[in-house]
Amino acid sequence: MIQCPPNFACEVHCEGDNACHDATVRCQASLPCDVICSGSNACHSTAIECAGGVCGVACLGDVFNTCHDAQLLCGSNDSRLDCEFPNDQPVAVDGGSACACETLNCD
Repeated sequence: MIQCPPNFACEVHCEGDNACHDATVRCQASLPCDVICSGSNACHSTAIECAGGVCGVACLGDVFNTCHDAQLLCGSNDSRLDCEFPNDQPVAVDGGSACACETLNCD
């Protein structure tokens, strides 16, 4: 588990092959949190728990499996998912009515 420190905005870099594979990234309540994934399977099956803050998740690189089977658990604020490679495996977005998550370029 990757736990963001209390009372601070957080930026997690999952860079390199399998960097955060099967990990859980837990953001702090009501604070911004960004997760940057780059590399083959960098965020494969990764759970990103946004809590109440705004989350940004970026799936970068020229491979289609950077964020394969990842899950973005949105908090009560808007979150954003950006995929550099249009055919990256989509991230499952969960949060119901509390999540106004905008997904870009993840077909």
